[in-house]
Amino acid sequence: MDNEYYEPGGGNIADAGHQYARQIGRTRVVGQKERRVDARPLVTGAPVYAAEYEQPNMLHARILHSPHAHANILHIDTSKANALPGVRAVLTHEDLPRVAHRTAGQHYPETSPYDAYLLDRRVRYVGDWVAFVAADTPAIAEEALSMIAVEYEVLPAVFDPLEAMREGAPQLHDPDTTHPISGQHFGDIYDAAHNLAAHEEIHHGDF
Repeated sequence: MDNEYYEPGGGNIADAGHQYARQIGRTRVVGQKERRVDARPLVTGAPVYAAEYEQPNMLHARILHSPHAHANILHIDTSKANALPGVRAVLTHEDLPRVAHRTAGQHYPETSPYDAYLLDRRVRYVGDWVAFVAADTPAIAEEALSMIAVEYEVLPAVFDPLEAMREGAPQLHDPDTTHPISGQHFGDIYDAAHNLAAHEEIHHGDF
């Protein structure tokens, strides 16, 4: 039985699709017991990660987060934060171009909606980004955050999926007409009772 492969039912696999599996003992990596090249460095703490790198004159960034689940930003006063010694930059949505991007999906073409912004005049969840601070030290950046005054217009929010699906529920995003992904249809659509049966296909074989 050496080098033979059997199906769960006991039958010998003889089709051409499994011929390569019979040669698995001849491969260099597939089917072999390999030692991870980074195993020893990982367990000894040797690797250096991006957060551990330090460069001369490096700045430290901190982010001001929203305390509200849904709100418009009416006004941001960064004057005190900007005046703090050691603060190099304070950025809000007024300082950045409003360029939409997506936060989901990894394939192309990508059908996810372009509904996120680096900084926006509306916050859509607790913890959403409101402002960025860059300073000489982490402590200065943290102190600068506490000096930023934000005036919010708190908007209705939903915290339950059933509530979110009801007509008239608060909407976090404006409709994206440039990257539509799907629509909702209710009722008897296109002879719905027979849709599945009409499109069913059965394929046999190995994939």
